[in-house]
Amino acid sequence: MNLYKIHFENEIKENLKQYILEKFLNENPRLIQPIYKTGPQFVKKIFQPKNTQKLHKIRILQQQYKSEQNFFIEKLKKKEISREQYAKEIEKLNLKYGMDVNNPKNLINAETSLTRKILQNKNKTLVQNSPQKDILRFPSQLKNKINISGGAGLNNKGVFDLGDGYVAKAGTGWTDPGIQNLKFMNTVKSPRVMKTVQVKSFLDSKGNETVYLVQQKAIGKSMEKMTKEEIHMIPSNHIKNFENDLQELYSKKIQLDPKRSNFIYDPQKGIQFVDLLGINSSVMTPESVMRNVLRRTN
Repeated sequence: MNLYKIHFENEIKENLKQYILEKFLNENPRLIQPIYKTGPQFVKKIFQPKNTQKLHKIRILQQQYKSEQNFFIEKLKKKEISREQYAKEIEKLNLKYGMDVNNPKNLINAETSLTRKILQNKNKTLVQNSPQKDILRFPSQLKNKINISGGAGLNNKGVFDLGDGYVAKAGTGWTDPGIQNLKFMNTVKSPRVMKTVQVKSFLDSKGNETVYLVQQKAIGKSMEKMTKEEIHMIPSNHIKNFENDLQELYSKKIQLDPKRSNFIYDPQKGIQFVDLLGINSSVMTPESVMRNVLRRTN
């Protein structure tokens, strides 16, 4: 009886989520019309993934909300309505579009949730369709491994040495931007850019999933821990290689984390890159990264 009750309550919750979303869409019926692509001799319906369709509709609703909000802002500026009237109109607007900040199921949260689901599906598809090395096979390979990461960021879940020149970085789940780096395994030419060569996930005894990014291991000293004298002694050919590597990543729109701890210096190899963050249209320029990494003060 208790199991039935739990199942019934969960079913009600899921139905309630669907009802709230459908309520927004039903109040704007033109938003749920099919999308068509026209050509010289045909009209072709474009089928989009379910979550992408929902996200598109939610963003249209957000645009409509902003438009109506601006309408009342202009009326307030022109003193056509009082501040009290404005507040009442915005309150009604928030209820109409589900933008009430006190409502955990508001449009903003719905957009965030769907965006996360779309990214998860995108990354899972990438992993399924990408050639990978077969290095990390079993959870036992991580047993009793010491976390060698020196990072202290909120997203740092640990880095574990697998031997043979590879490490396993515990990612932030299927939304981890580093998953995209599988695409660069064979396209980035520089040997100083540590590449992601495998993505593997494991479930623990409680059903919690951890996604691991297997990456090439950088050898040397973190630029963050180098003194200004040590940085000054880096030979010019290593500086030139560093600049060329930055230019290559920049040309491919590959984003990196510019923290100095993500750059490892080795007297033989030069400056190595770790912790790339995937593709981003607004990456930092090579000049700005060089200024940050090679500054002579700690």
